Amino acid sequence: MGADAAAAGRAGLLADRPNAAVCIIEPEVVDDMASLGRATLDLSIDVIPRFLGRIWTFHNGDYHRDIGTLESLRRAEADYR
Repeated sequence: MGADAAAAGRAGLLADRPNAAVCIIEPEVVDDMASLGRATLDLSIDVIPRFLGRIWTFHNGDYHRDIGTLESLRRAEADYR
């Protein structure tokens, strides 16, 4: 199995799992991502495995809502009214 087929298989295993992480990425990681020379990347498959052992996490149990669309921004605003 080639690398692309293996990655596609792993992506299929993860495709149905939501990721609600907020990532703070160091410039070194951005440079590494750019060095891959690909137009699109999946952080969970293409990037994070390359930095295992050097990743820090923080659990935030506070309120968090994605405001990436106008509708979701309006919902967030309504949550605080």
